[in-house]
Amino acid sequence: MSDWRWEYDPDEAHVIGGDTPAPPAFVAEIEKRADEIVRAV
Repeated sequence: MSDWRWEYDPDEAHVIGGDTPAPPAFVAEIEKRADEIVRAV
């Protein structure tokens, strides 16, 4: 079942802002927090 995917699979550009992208500093802070959560788990 290697071709299985989520029905909703947005690309990175859509997730971080679509037509009006989020500021790079904001994206960097979110990525930092996500890394902290991954390490904590």
